[in-house]
Amino acid sequence: MPIWHYVDQLSLSVDDLVEDLRKIVASVPTSRDAIVQRLRGAPTARKLYTGTPARILPLLCSGKIDAPKSVNEFGAFANAVHGLPDDFNKVGELRQILLDFLHQDHEGKHRSAGQAKP
Repeated sequence: MPIWHYVDQLSLSVDDLVEDLRKIVASVPTSRDAIVQRLRGAPTARKLYTGTPARILPLLCSGKIDAPKSVNEFGAFANAVHGLPDDFNKVGELRQILLDFLHQDHEGKHRSAGQAKP
């Protein structure tokens, strides 16, 4: 999320922006709270998901990196990647998997960021 780009466009201080965000009733409070944490300088973007990502994460941490078979499985895989610790040392193996799925996603078979739907 390019949050700092938008913060730079505002005439508010980060503290004032955080206070404004905390005053609103958010439709997705966890998203608002995540933004507030990033604005406050939380040191990590790490997030632990439940369900399928929680089952995939220990496999990734142990070095068992199997690429998802379809785009339908990629969401859970990507969410598991969010939970990897800072000292994870097989980033190179993950990088190619993530790039392959990004390429597939942008081939027009799925969604495309920034393009309006007809």
